Amino acid sequence: MANLYVISHNVNGLNIPQKHRQVFSLLYKQQADIVLLQKTHFCHNHIPKLPNSPFSQWYHSTNSSASRGVLIAIKNSIPFKLVKSYVDIEGRLLILQGLLYDTKIPIANLYAPNKKQIPWIISSLKILKDNVEGMVLLGGNLNVALEPPVDVSPSPSGFSFRQ
Repeated sequence: MANLYVISHNVNGLNIPQKHRQVFSLLYKQQADIVLLQKTHFCHNHIPKLPNSPFSQWYHSTNSSASRGVLIAIKNSIPFKLVKSYVDIEGRLLILQGLLYDTKIPIANLYAPNKKQIPWIISSLKILKDNVEGMVLLGGNLNVALEPPVDVSPSPSGFSFRQ
């Protein structure tokens, strides 16, 4: 299997055409093969098209209120064949099961809520386990600090993440 350059990024909304052109221009310059974006804020019926994009495969999980949203984009030159997908209705979880260079590979993009992250992550990982085969390419925004003393500013209550 060839080397792949994968980028995962929280974009905090892509509904402004200029912003989504800038984001994908940057990703193109960085030579990304697979892109996982969180907080796209696309509505179910309003997903922008990017003509002449180097990404030919686009997969979305959206929310009806133009909040949340995850996206997976795969470059034209990457031989990914979708076998099945799991898309949640909240715009927080997208799982693609497919073949990449004839190898089974799931690609998953997660965007955890700001509160009760741990139960949501556990539930999402169970869904992932029940729906895929192969080594998982996983990206996303878990909204949890890996090292709270380093990654989180002190809160007034002294508690760094919400359950």
